Amino acid sequence: MQTRRPTAGMPRPSAPVEPSPPTGEPSRGRRPAPLSLARLAAVLATVIVVILPASCGVPRISGALEAERRISRCDAEDVAAVTVSTRMTGKEPLSLRFLAAREASSLWSSVATGCPARFAEGVMHTVQALRVESSLADALGQDGPSMPSVDTAAVSALDIDHQALATMAVAEDRAGFVIGLLAARNVTGATLALSDFHRALGQRLASAATGADDRRREFYDVSTLLSHPTVVSDSSTGLEVPTAALAEIDCARGIASEVTAATSGVTRAGVLSTLSSLVATPLVRGLDLGYPSLDSALLS
Repeated sequence: MQTRRPTAGMPRPSAPVEPSPPTGEPSRGRRPAPLSLARLAAVLATVIVVILPASCGVPRISGALEAERRISRCDAEDVAAVTVSTRMTGKEPLSLRFLAAREASSLWSSVATGCPARFAEGVMHTVQALRVESSLADALGQDGPSMPSVDTAAVSALDIDHQALATMAVAEDRAGFVIGLLAARNVTGATLALSDFHRALGQRLASAATGADDRRREFYDVSTLLSHPTVVSDSSTGLEVPTAALAEIDCARGIASEVTAATSGVTRAGVLSTLSSLVATPLVRGLDLGYPSLDSALLS
C-alpha cells in the first residue's frame, strides 16, 4: 500500500505535547516561586550566625595575654639594628651603605648601653659598623666616624661589683704586659705607649674595686705568645692570628665576660657606656691589627 505524500500547502501534523510534570515540581524554564518573608528571614539569620565568629575573631580574655604579644624595647632595637646592618653590607650604592653603617653603629650602641643582657653583642656589632662606615667614608671622600675611646676619669668613678672590677683590672694589666714584651721585639702594632696605657687602666680599675683582692701580677705566664711573637693560634677559636691582635682581643673578652655580673641591677646608661668603651677600644685595635671580624670569634 502506498503512503501518501503530503501535498503542498497541507499543514503537517503537530508534535505530540508532553504531559505537564506532577504538581509540586516546577516546570522547566519557569522561575521558582519567590521565598516567603519568614523563610527569607531564616536564611539571613543562618548567614549571620556563620559570618560573625569569623569576622569578630577570638574574644579577648585579659590584657595580660595581649601584653605578652608585645615586643620588648630591646627586641625592637635588636631587630632594627639587624635590618639596617643588612643594608650596610648589601649591594646598594656606596652612599646608601655609608648612611646605613652610620645608622647601624648608633642602633647597636643603644643595644649595648640599654640592654645589659645583650651588651657583648651590641658592642661587637657597634665596632663592626664603625669600621664599615670608616671604610666607606674613605671611598666616598667623607669624614669618618669617631672611634671609641676610654674616659679614664669615668673608669675611676665606676661603682659596680668590685670583684668584677678586679677581674677587669687583670685583663687590662695582662694586655699591657704582653704588649710591652712584643714591643721589645719590635712586633708591628705593639708599642710601649700602648703597654703603659693598658697598665694604667688596670690600675684605675683596681683602685675602683675597693675591698676586692688585687690579682694583678708583675709577670704573667705568656710563654706561648713569646714562642710565637708574630702569629699565634687563638686557643678560644683555633684561628691563626697576629699575636698583638690577640692580646687586644683577649683584653676585650676579659672585660666583656664580667659585664653581666658587674651590671646586675644597674640601669644607668653612663655606666654601660663606660664599660662599652673599655671593651670597644681594644676590640677596634685588635681588628686593626689583623684579627678576623667574625661574629663567632670576636667575643667568644
